[in-house]
Amino acid sequence: MKTRIAGGSHMTYRVALGLLILSTLAVSASCLAKQRRPCRYLVPEGYVGWVRIDFAVKGAPVLPVLDGYSLFKFPPNGKLETSSDIEYGAAADEYYYYSNDELRPLAVTDWDGGGMIWAHSNGASVNSNNDETARHEHFLVGTEEEFKKYGADHGDHKVGPVEKRSP
Repeated sequence: MKTRIAGGSHMTYRVALGLLILSTLAVSASCLAKQRRPCRYLVPEGYVGWVRIDFAVKGAPVLPVLDGYSLFKFPPNGKLETSSDIEYGAAADEYYYYSNDELRPLAVTDWDGGGMIWAHSNGASVNSNNDETARHEHFLVGTEEEFKKYGADHGDHKVGPVEKRSP
């Protein structure tokens, strides 16, 4: 003798329909996230410290685009200016140390993961009237220990190398 759960086929249908609706909503929501062109950040080999990009600077060069990536090549002082405007949204960015024509990947990880890129953020400067005067990005290049030493808990994010590591 078979035992049938009351409403079994209707219950299965409702669960399947509910899962279908939830997965459709999840996919739709992820498609709504604003996308931007990915960035490739090139940092001088051995650089340790904060880097900064100032956007929409009159007279500064436009960011080059290479292989579909906006290319940010930092000079030895860690400060880059561009006449291009900042782009907001999600993208899979890449970070490298560069030396001559060689690139060495820099890992982006969570704590205890061996990462070399920390506290990547962007912002705007405003004047006393609360008018935006500049847009910028900055992040620290270094090990987790170097981030703890020179990072967010240590006041002003002074741009420029704080150490030079041998390759």
